[in-house]
Amino acid sequence: MALRTEVPSWLPLLLLYLTLVVGQYSPTPCTDEVFDQYTGVTVDVVAKGEVRALSCQISSQPFLNSSSDRVRLSYCINGEWDQQNVFCTVQGSPNIVFPTTCNPAPPQPTGTSLTLDMTTKPLAQVYECEQGKAWLSRHGYRLTQCVGSTWTPIMDACEDDCGLPRDCSHPTIRALNTTGEFMVVPSGFYKRHAVKVHCEVNTADVEWAEGGWTTISMQKTSWITVEPTYDNGYFIGIQNLTEMNREVTGDPRPLVLQVLLRGSNGKTYHATYDNLVLDESHRVVELGTYHGDAGDSLQYNINETFSVVDQWWISTNINASKIGNGITEWPSLLEPVSAARVRIRPQVFDRATSCPPFGIMEPSWLVKDPAFLLPSGATIQRSRTENATVSLSRGLRSLITYQCWWFYSEGVQGGARTRRGAVHCRNDNGLLNWDKPNLHLPCSREYHCSIASLDHLKIRHHSLSHLRIKQPNPTWGLILA
Repeated sequence: MALRTEVPSWLPLLLLYLTLVVGQYSPTPCTDEVFDQYTGVTVDVVAKGEVRALSCQISSQPFLNSSSDRVRLSYCINGEWDQQNVFCTVQGSPNIVFPTTCNPAPPQPTGTSLTLDMTTKPLAQVYECEQGKAWLSRHGYRLTQCVGSTWTPIMDACEDDCGLPRDCSHPTIRALNTTGEFMVVPSGFYKRHAVKVHCEVNTADVEWAEGGWTTISMQKTSWITVEPTYDNGYFIGIQNLTEMNREVTGDPRPLVLQVLLRGSNGKTYHATYDNLVLDESHRVVELGTYHGDAGDSLQYNINETFSVVDQWWISTNINASKIGNGITEWPSLLEPVSAARVRIRPQVFDRATSCPPFGIMEPSWLVKDPAFLLPSGATIQRSRTENATVSLSRGLRSLITYQCWWFYSEGVQGGARTRRGAVHCRNDNGLLNWDKPNLHLPCSREYHCSIASLDHLKIRHHSLSHLRIKQPNPTWGLILA
């Protein structure tokens, strides 16, 4: 399913610029006690815990901080109000008369609603954008006040809200149609820090199945065309990653995490997890379903403590992964790893562009079984799963193939089984899904088990493939295989 967003050509650059210079208020609440020390300053609530309107009610000192402003908005940022050391003073003549009415009517911008109506001196009104829209300046609120019987203009406008770019899946980044480095705001809050990240847009992929990825870690990555090259390792920062993993409301914002590994043979392997969730201590508490051909080594890092030094969730389990500080270990791959890259994108974006992770496969499935003795006396040694390919892409028309060796097959015991086949990513009424969602790998030998009468028990070898029980409608007996 294609994910397309029509964006004005000038909007992406404007929003990316405003990301750096404006910002937003913090979800950490602020208290109003700080304003108690400011004589004559009145505080009106614009948004609980977020924004306050500060004004002077003393007629002889009507202005804030020797300016022409009679009202200012103060935003809560990182637990502190951005307007500090506020005081009332005289601006111009101390005998200036302030009007009790202001004409014409306040200039309410299109697409806004009145948030605060200050009908007494000083005259002012505060507006916010309607749901689904946002100020082009990325401010949360806009103020107009009566100065000299005239309302001050609001030099801003509300447009469809694309939000701040929190990662590389954001439409303003995708609209630029360029893979490279961009500034994003991991928390999604204005006036919070921005960070430079490497975005993979994949301009050739019109359905975005391979785009929207944000690189969070790279180790020994001279094999990847990225500037600058991070030969000694790169990590986005655990606080940034945790913020990306949270909605602005504080609720979980599940991410899809993908690990790309370069094996000692030069081949690239992958492991994808569809539900990365970190807790407040930065531990991995959920990973979701695994998909890929590198093996599921990350499962052994769940609930482990994040190491700032190692830049990874360190575990004492020998099967656990380690990617950080120039070191890459992925035990399930069963071969040395020469380089690694880790990237994320929002689960909601991934689900709109790709089939869900399938839960396969492990490299150990292709490891040869112990030697098998043939009737001729010869011995052979083969893996149960002769071959399986899991493409990196999970987009529309992507493919998973498998082939089982000789007497092995795929399926449930006693049910339908297949020796080889393919699974396709299809569009199922607007939702991407695999056309064979119940594939049972690795390949296994089929055993027929039944309840047999002791008086009629016979065991028959069947083409050296499995044991089968022959029994004439028994009424009691033992479970045999």
